[in-house]
Amino acid sequence: MDQTTAQNAPPPVSDSPYSSASPLKKFLPVIMIIFFLGLVSFLLLFLRYRLSSNNTPNIPTPTLRPTATPINIAPTIPEASPEISSPSSAPKEVGNLVFIKDGDIYDSNFTNFSLLHKNTIPAGDKLSWDNSGNFLSWRPKQTQATPSALTILNRNTDNVETIKTSEVPTAELINYAWSGWEGKLALLIHDQSYKISIANVSSKSAGLVNLVSRVEPINDIIWSDQNTIIFLGSEGIVSLDVKSLSFKPLVGSNNIINMILSPDRKKILYAIGDKSKSNLYIINTDGTVNAIISSQPESLDMGTTGLTAEVLKKGFLPFAVWFPDSTKLLVGFHYLEGLPLVGIYDLKKNSLSMIAPFVLKKEDFMIDDYRLVGARVRTSLSDAPNWQLSIFTLEDNSKLGLIRVIPGASSPSFYFSDLQ
Repeated sequence: MDQTTAQNAPPPVSDSPYSSASPLKKFLPVIMIIFFLGLVSFLLLFLRYRLSSNNTPNIPTPTLRPTATPINIAPTIPEASPEISSPSSAPKEVGNLVFIKDGDIYDSNFTNFSLLHKNTIPAGDKLSWDNSGNFLSWRPKQTQATPSALTILNRNTDNVETIKTSEVPTAELINYAWSGWEGKLALLIHDQSYKISIANVSSKSAGLVNLVSRVEPINDIIWSDQNTIIFLGSEGIVSLDVKSLSFKPLVGSNNIINMILSPDRKKILYAIGDKSKSNLYIINTDGTVNAIISSQPESLDMGTTGLTAEVLKKGFLPFAVWFPDSTKLLVGFHYLEGLPLVGIYDLKKNSLSMIAPFVLKKEDFMIDDYRLVGARVRTSLSDAPNWQLSIFTLEDNSKLGLIRVIPGASSPSFYFSDLQ
């Protein structure tokens, strides 16, 4: 064969039938296998999701009760302005919650909110009712670091009186307590010394009558009965007879962290220890029946916490919350740092039922057997820290779930009309 014939001949035919096919057709089987495997995986995941969702128990929705109605919508609080008129002289219905917002006092029945009093000098903290529900008091905000005055509002007449507790610039009104009778106040003041004084707000002049003045520290006061003021000092818990000015030691210890008067004014809960471990005690206000509260009573229910009773050996928090009937306590245990384990302690039955991890605050209080009220500091990455009023519930095994937040509110107080 010559060279011309070789150049004009067609190319030799290949033995493979796919030699002329496109690259896509060449990898089509691999693509089909990958697609099939992906489809099977998707179907398996979908089937697993359906099976798991069918086996998940429904979370019960709390029922609506007069004592504890879960409300998930934050209420709108009316903004106070100088044009808003003051309350009328007619007596207001008692039994509501009050709190401070933007220096003014607001009244609430947990559904509606209204301005109770517009302040010229903004309210600071320690808002408190007297036993009759006629007087409301608070420490006003002041230019110095420590408040040294007390403002008292007669909400039936809207009259406001400010009690200046000391002329010393560095004086501090540490705390105060309402008497259960006659509209009297006991004030704990520190200037050059520690003083306990009385003011009678029912009289025309609420001047101070000094009862005690001493150098030794006094940390807190409570008013138990008509003639008895009890204070926590460096020597322990001491009873002071208002008429005779005589003293009676109730508990001798220099390591008492906290004391709380029961709602019926018959018992004092106090703690001995430190921040890492404390023991709780209850003593009658007359000094009788001083007893320790067992952290592991005979009747103990750990509930749904999934924890053993061993965690209770870490001890109580140094404070607890009384229930309104004065027969039960909300107590906290040192379970985790910053997250105590909370339970209900029935003093009559000597039983303890654990609820859940929860952060109790010293100023928290129960307004009934279901609802806990307390102020919390709200923090976020975008906003500056600010106070908010939080309401938690135990209703329907809710384990102190949050049911309402009142933004910008602080220093809550509640008038218990059935205790007058």
